[in-house]
Amino acid sequence: MSANLQLDPRVQAIVQAMYTLDRPVIPTRPSDRLTADVALAMEAKHKGLLLRGNGRVGKTFGARMLAQTYQWRPYPLTVFEMSYGNPSASTESYFMNWGITSAGLKIIKAATGPDIIARLCNHLVSRTAMHDEKMIMLICNEANRFSIEEYNHLVTLDNELEGQGKYLFVLQVSQQDADVGGQQGMPGAFPSHITGRFMMAEHAYTGLLWEKPEDERNEPYDDDVTMALREYDHGKAACSAHFLPKAAQEGWTLASQIGDIREEVSELRAQHNLPGLAPWPMKTFECFVYYLLVRATQEDQNLTHFTRDHIRQALRFCGYIQLEQSLYPDRKLKPDP
Repeated sequence: MSANLQLDPRVQAIVQAMYTLDRPVIPTRPSDRLTADVALAMEAKHKGLLLRGNGRVGKTFGARMLAQTYQWRPYPLTVFEMSYGNPSASTESYFMNWGITSAGLKIIKAATGPDIIARLCNHLVSRTAMHDEKMIMLICNEANRFSIEEYNHLVTLDNELEGQGKYLFVLQVSQQDADVGGQQGMPGAFPSHITGRFMMAEHAYTGLLWEKPEDERNEPYDDDVTMALREYDHGKAACSAHFLPKAAQEGWTLASQIGDIREEVSELRAQHNLPGLAPWPMKTFECFVYYLLVRATQEDQNLTHFTRDHIRQALRFCGYIQLEQSLYPDRKLKPDP
C-alpha cells in the first residue's frame, strides 16, 4: 500500500508539502458555512458581509478559500484582498493608498485624493478585464480596525466603481475579541448609507465544532473535527497512510482516533480550569495534525496508532492551551503539567 502511495504524484506532493511552510490547506465545515452565507448575501444584492470571529479560528483562511474556489459563486467575480493598518488618522488618501500598496503598486506621493481613488478603481476594474466580471469582491482583513471614516471611504469606492459599471462586495474580516480600535468604540448603529450597503449580512466564524449544529443534525456527515481529520485520510490532504503505512494496511485512519483526541482535549481543558469542549481554532488544529503525522512518526516508524502520550505531546507542541487561555483571561492559569 505504501509503495503505491509513493508512486502517486498527488500524494507525493502532499507529503512533501507537509515538510514546508506551505503545508496542505484543507476544506472545513466552518469555511463551507461561510461560503454559503456569502453566496446568499450576493444573491440578495447586498454590498458586503461582516465576518466576525475570535483570533486564529480560521477567518482569513475561510476568506481565502472563497477566493481560491469557484463552484459556490452565484456570479462571475474577481477577488482583491487587503489587510488594513492601524492609522492615527483615518484619511481617505491613507485608505486608498493602503489598497494601492496591497495591489503591489507604488505610491505616488504627489498624487491628489481624486487621483489616488481613480488609480485604485482603475486597478480593480482592470482585474475584471480578462473574464469580463461585473462583481469585485474586496476582502478586508483587520476590519475590526474600521471606524465610521473607513466605511465612508468604502462608500466612495463603491460609488466610483458603480460609475464604471462594476458591483462592489466587501467581505469585512473582523476579530471580535480585539480590545482596541475601530468597531469596538463605535456606536451600535451605522448610518443608513453604510448599513444598507455593508451591514445587511453577518456571519459568525467558529473553529471546528465538536458537535453538529442544530440545523445540521439531520445532515449525513460527522462533526467538524472528525471531518477535518478525514481530510488527511481520504480528502484534499490525504497523506496519513503514507506516515503510518503498516497501521493503514490494518484499517487505521487518523479520524479513527477521534475518541482519544476528544478525551485528551477535555482533560487538558479541565486541568487548566477552562470550560468544556470549545470550537478548535485552525491555528492549533493544523499544527496538532502536523506533529502527529510528521514529528511523532519520525521517532517511531512502526506505529500502529497514536498513543495518548503522542496526543498530549501534540497538544503541547501546537500551543493549544496558550491560545485557549487567551479567550478566558479571567480564568486562573495553571502551568502545563
